Amino acid sequence: MKKETVVIIGQNYNTSLGLIKALGECGYRCEVGKRVKDIPRLATPELKSKYVDRYIYLKTEDDHLMVSRIIEIFSVSGTKKILIPSDDYCAALIDRNLEKLARYFIFPNVKGKSCEVERLMDKLYQKKLIRQYGINVVDSYVVDCRDKSNIRIPHELKYPCFIKPLTSAGKPKILIEKCNTEIDLQRALNNISEFYGCEMLVEQYVEIEKEYTIPGIAIGNEVIIPALLEKNKTGSGYHKGVTISGTVESIGSCRDTINGIKQFVRDSGYQGIFDVELLFSKDIYYFNEMNLRYGAAGYALTYSGINLPGMYADYVSGKTIGAVDTNMNLKFGKKFVNEKAAWEYYIAGYGTFREYIKTLLSTDIHFITTFKDIGPYIYFLRLMLVYFLASLKNRVKL
Repeated sequence: MKKETVVIIGQNYNTSLGLIKALGECGYRCEVGKRVKDIPRLATPELKSKYVDRYIYLKTEDDHLMVSRIIEIFSVSGTKKILIPSDDYCAALIDRNLEKLARYFIFPNVKGKSCEVERLMDKLYQKKLIRQYGINVVDSYVVDCRDKSNIRIPHELKYPCFIKPLTSAGKPKILIEKCNTEIDLQRALNNISEFYGCEMLVEQYVEIEKEYTIPGIAIGNEVIIPALLEKNKTGSGYHKGVTISGTVESIGSCRDTINGIKQFVRDSGYQGIFDVELLFSKDIYYFNEMNLRYGAAGYALTYSGINLPGMYADYVSGKTIGAVDTNMNLKFGKKFVNEKAAWEYYIAGYGTFREYIKTLLSTDIHFITTFKDIGPYIYFLRLMLVYFLASLKNRVKL
């Protein structure tokens, strides 16, 4: 029996591609709404996957127009397609337009109510809730940077500290920064106020010994978290914090923390795909944040034996999902690389080409380079060539 079509909307091609490949490997066909500011001259790799039947470009200047285009292009009379966001902006867009989109699509949500996903995206709100489950969090404060003349730095804050947007939707990674002194913090907040004008989360800094991404799904009353994805290398500059490479690890070392996270997600009422960021410092695991959408590193888990996007799609399609033995087929210890993030790191001037090649050769799981779906890899090579030639004149970001 032919499986349903899944619609994926988002901007980052590597994140969307991970979803496309996971769903395609389960037999689903995919349609893609590519979020862009301007129509690109070259197609991006995810649009050339053999699992993609069609795609459109969604220009971001008008949210209402984006929603209307999604309904006009992708909806089918008499049935509901599955709609999955691959970035924070699109997750919030769906949430704000829940009632309109729910007539045509099934998608991740919190208790079927509008604006609840965006509320749960608030990092300070997340930390306030998760403390109740016995999970450690670092001290955090909100600073309003919408008015430069009214920025108030908490007197009780200790240095160094770490800043990031209170909500991630539509905010660049470059806003994430470590500040060693109050002078550094004031400078950073002033710049953010001038160019972005948003609320910022200011956190007590801890020396991170290990950092993890934890993919999961919430379906019905069950929350499934099969493994930890340890970050071995992360991006810098505009792509600060983005996972470049890592290792698939067992949850055994922090099972109590994982159980607390599961209960937190269950009680929140969220239904869908998510990932949680966890920090480890001085024998303590700290909850960092939960993203209410699929993360780029998630394909490492699919490759290792547990296909969370496929399970979510099966569940919302009304198919029976039996008890899941999350350790049954998992290949722990496998190393993975996000080739896009690794290339961006190199092309921005943070590493050498030799280091880039070494990273690729030393890993087992590649997010783009899979020969059973060769189209994305060919287009990725084209993009690499274009930006490599451009970098000979001026180092630029991909």
